[in-house]
Amino acid sequence: MTCTDELLRIGSVGCWLELRGRGTPSGGGMMPAKALALASVYVREGKPRDLIRGRRKLTGNVGVVPPEHRERRPSFEAGWLALPRDHGVGDDARDYWEEPSAQLARPSVAVAALPSSEPEGLVVSDAIMRWSNGFTKYNLTEDLIRNDVGYLRTAGQFLIIERTAAPDAHYIQSMRRPQGDYQIEYRAGGPQEHFQAYARNRPQVVAALWGWCTRDKAWRDRLEWTNIGSMLLDPGRRTRIEE
Repeated sequence: MTCTDELLRIGSVGCWLELRGRGTPSGGGMMPAKALALASVYVREGKPRDLIRGRRKLTGNVGVVPPEHRERRPSFEAGWLALPRDHGVGDDARDYWEEPSAQLARPSVAVAALPSSEPEGLVVSDAIMRWSNGFTKYNLTEDLIRNDVGYLRTAGQFLIIERTAAPDAHYIQSMRRPQGDYQIEYRAGGPQEHFQAYARNRPQVVAALWGWCTRDKAWRDRLEWTNIGSMLLDPGRRTRIEE
């Protein structure tokens, strides 16, 4: 079963809104339910607008799935993974919803990409990337990681890259700190081998995450790492950023 382009655009616009749209006054991101609701209105009506605060009386068999469609799921590989970046997000949506700080920081197409050190076409398939909101990405590339690190603009947002064969034993994670720099941690087998460092800017974070993904022997040399394993072995302390 394949997704319609309309459904794919709703999902893509919803993810963009959650990461780039105007958040809460406290600095949090847009809630997933609101992001998808706004995305649905935008895709179906063809223009952005705020949600109408009110309830409509539902009619008919709303929410009832026909028997012939039950147990069917869209093909993830055939749909989502093949989408271009920000699929379905038009300039009207950016002008209407995008966080002002993100608009000021958005570079032109000519200078958007930082220099890439990866061999052309290199894809890491034995690791996945998860966001703090649970959104997961597969088939990682340096450009994908560079793009997503650029979305770490709010303090407390984080992403984790983990080996699919041993996600709790081998992973690297990064979080934006209130000071504006980045906290990076990686685990190399167990809590006693858990290291932490701080990066000043986005290129340093990208270099660390991508170097870990590709098992580059020199990736650790770019930052000063501290073993915090003894702290994490304390039952009262957390072992992953989201905990």
